Amino acid sequence: MLADIDAPQIDANLRMAQAQLELAEANLKLAQTNSVRSQQLFQNHVNSQQELDTVLATEQVQKATRDNAAASLKSAQDMKAFEQIRAPFAGTITARFIDVGSLVTSGSVSTVHTLFDLVQSDPVRVLVHVPQADISSVRPGTPATITVDEYPNETFAGKIARDAGAFDPTSRTLLLEIDVPNPDSRLFAGMYAHARFSLPSPTAALLIPDNAILIDAKGSRVVVVDSSNKIRIKSVTLGRDFGTKTEILSGLGARDRVVQNPADDLHEGMPVSIQITTQGTQDKAANSPTGTSVAKEQ
Repeated sequence: MLADIDAPQIDANLRMAQAQLELAEANLKLAQTNSVRSQQLFQNHVNSQQELDTVLATEQVQKATRDNAAASLKSAQDMKAFEQIRAPFAGTITARFIDVGSLVTSGSVSTVHTLFDLVQSDPVRVLVHVPQADISSVRPGTPATITVDEYPNETFAGKIARDAGAFDPTSRTLLLEIDVPNPDSRLFAGMYAHARFSLPSPTAALLIPDNAILIDAKGSRVVVVDSSNKIRIKSVTLGRDFGTKTEILSGLGARDRVVQNPADDLHEGMPVSIQITTQGTQDKAANSPTGTSVAKEQ
C-alpha cells in the first residue's frame, strides 16, 4: 500500500448502505413469515386468493429491495477500497507528487491527479521505431542486442516481445517493444539506448556512391564498363539513401564496374580503357589515339 486516503463521505455512505441492507433483510424476513402464514390460512379456506397473492407479491418486492441494498453495499465497499492506493506491480517509486495532508480529488476524463510514478526495472522495455522496409525481418521473438553509451564495452541481450500492430501515420514506422532482463538494475528507465537486431537471414545491400548515379527524365541510371571495356548504361531502382551512398535494389550486379562522375560525352557502346591508379594520384580523362576515352576504375 502506497497511501491511505481519508474520505469521510465514503465512510458514511458505507455505513448507510450497511444499515439499509439490514433493514431490507428484516423486511424480507417479515414478508417471508407472512407468506408462510397466509399460505396456511388459504389452505384452511380462511383468506381469499387475492389476499394470498398480495402477500406473495410483497415477499417478492422485499426480496428485490434486499438485492438492491446488497448491490448498494457492494458499490460502497468498492469505493471504500479506493481509499487505499496500492501499487499495481512491484517496483520503485521514482516520483511522489503528494505529502501527508495533501488534498486528493477524484479524477475525470479531463483532469487526472497523478500521485506516484512507479517504475519496474526488471525487465526493462526498450521502444524502437522500425522503418517500413525492415518489418519483414523483425518479428516477436527476434533476438536483439542493446548497448548504452554509459557502458561502452558491454551489451545486453533481449528479444522483441511485441509490436504496435499499426504504423505511425507521421513517421511511417512500426513501434517495437524489446524486453531486456535487468536483474542487477544497471539499466534505468528513460535511458537512451541503441538496438541491433540479429536477423536470421539478412539481405545483402548493394551500395554505390551518389556521384555515380544519373537522374534525369529517363529515370535513375548508372554508367558501367562491361567485360569488353565498352560503356553500358543501366536503369536501376534506388533504395535507401545513406548520405554519400545509395542502395541499389535492382538493375545492377555486385561485380559490375561502375563509372564515377561520368562525363557527358560517354554514350552506349563507346569503347574505353581502364586506368588503374594508386591512392593519392589524380586520374585524368583524355582521348586515346584510337578515339577511345579513359575511365577511372574504383
